[in-house]
Amino acid sequence: MADNRYVVRLRGLPWAATDHEITQFLNVEIANGEEGIRRVYTDDQKPSGEAFVEVLSENDMQTCFEKDHNLIGKRYIEVFPSSVKEMEYILGPRDGPEENPTYVDAAVKLRGLPFQCSKEEVAQFFSGLDIVPNGITLPLDDHGRSIGGGFC
Repeated sequence: MADNRYVVRLRGLPWAATDHEITQFLNVEIANGEEGIRRVYTDDQKPSGEAFVEVLSENDMQTCFEKDHNLIGKRYIEVFPSSVKEMEYILGPRDGPEENPTYVDAAVKLRGLPFQCSKEEVAQFFSGLDIVPNGITLPLDDHGRSIGGGFC
């Protein structure tokens, strides 16, 4: 069964923009009124400048797209299509890790490595931690030289 919900994504919102200002900006009927505006927050619960808005029809979506690159205050707003699935994924639970996770995906970005640093030295630095097989990447530039960073 197809999901007939219509979602647009806004990017570039002023952090202080109110739901009322967003409603006035879009000038369409929003599903569930201002409750249909779902803001995206950073991990430390600060506004990211993005929001998802669920509208009632495809015509309302088209009206929203006409607002692309219009201004709220001094900020131009990007308006583009989204989906319920994307909205739910991005807004998903932010309650922290599961009680008993069966696995944990994590990566560490490495910066400021000596240009001569090897994968073995990185593994030694992180001794005591489990590193997946082939889990250390030390990228090279176009000339085959180390960039002084990587991922583990």
